[in-house]
Amino acid sequence: MFVLAVVFYDEIPGKDKMVTFAFIWVALAIIVMDAVYTLRRIPR
Repeated sequence: MFVLAVVFYDEIPGKDKMVTFAFIWVALAIIVMDAVYTLRRIPR
């Protein structure tokens, strides 16, 4: 949605939106890394 707003609707991303965008992606990366780590620890 962020890219859609910036590209198609010419919305100007401010510092607050960029910080929020970064926090969301960092949180997503942490969740994915934790899931991968947990799956690798489970004995098969």
